Amino acid sequence: MLRFPGNGYCENHFLIAGTYSQGMYVFRFNSDNGNLSQISTLNLHGSQYLAVSANQKYVYVTNDIGEHKGGELTSLSFDKTKGNLSIINAVSTGPEPCCFVDTGRDNKWVVAGNYRSGNLTIFRTNPDGTLQPGIQTIDHNEISLKGVVPHVHCTLFSPDNKYVIAADLGLDKLFSYPFSKSTTKPLDETKVAVSETPKGYGPRHLAFHPNGKYLYLISERSGHIISYNYNDGKLIQFEDQLSDSTNHNGNGGSADIHITPDGKFLYVTHRTKANDIVGYKITGSGKLVELFHQSTLGIQPRNFVIDPAGSFLLVANVDSGNIVVFRINNKSGFISSTGNTVSVEKPFCLKMIE
Repeated sequence: MLRFPGNGYCENHFLIAGTYSQGMYVFRFNSDNGNLSQISTLNLHGSQYLAVSANQKYVYVTNDIGEHKGGELTSLSFDKTKGNLSIINAVSTGPEPCCFVDTGRDNKWVVAGNYRSGNLTIFRTNPDGTLQPGIQTIDHNEISLKGVVPHVHCTLFSPDNKYVIAADLGLDKLFSYPFSKSTTKPLDETKVAVSETPKGYGPRHLAFHPNGKYLYLISERSGHIISYNYNDGKLIQFEDQLSDSTNHNGNGGSADIHITPDGKFLYVTHRTKANDIVGYKITGSGKLVELFHQSTLGIQPRNFVIDPAGSFLLVANVDSGNIVVFRINNKSGFISSTGNTVSVEKPFCLKMIE
């Protein structure tokens, strides 16, 4: 804890930014006023989507090797005393770069989704954070219908660590794969539960409610949010509502979705025309009540993060090259600009470490 005169105690966190450009950035985040100050950088080509291990010692990043050489998943160690990232090792993700990565709750597993190749791969990690080569790849091309191209866009471990939920934007489906740590094929394809969205929705990103009972999906192409009851890998839809009002022809650019730690509010971002963030109140039944539409003060908000206290929301605007900090009203759910912003070339993904 750090004491600031007149403000009581303030806890600093670290913000890690992956980019479409040449590097990764580490900032110190002041949880009292929302200020960001850069600490370090790491030169890692095409560092894009990030995941932080449950023990917050390691960061896993999907990166594009470039020059048509395929993709890699890179393991990094994070030094909290200095705020530095260091490369541990990298493993291949195949002929195409992955677009999403998530970590298991026990610091032993990593799963990545590949949009272009339409598959997902699971990796085992060593105690020192080292990635082992992928031990299982599930190819959705093998189950797709003729003329339908799969695009796996999100691969998320369930809160109980028993399933991996994969959102396939091309197939308009969610796949719940049973996960076992004791087999050579950790994901059981024979017992997968499949949930279909309306055709053309384009499932993109998922967010579990802190109570583990609800799962929310943002659909990229339609701009709709679908709400599900979640129970032991099974999904039962109970709500579907339009979020991106600028989308009329199925060519929307809905991007990211997150929930505050207290489970009271949900937020989504929309790119393309809207370039906004939409806030919702989550009712006791899990249904959503729309609160507001707010500009992200930038262009192409692909990703955002909420701080551990649920008091700030930070948005990465790729095309305008800025990270913007908003304050969350913990009672109403509305957000307001803090005036804090930093310039970063093509910021893609944001993750926070306490």
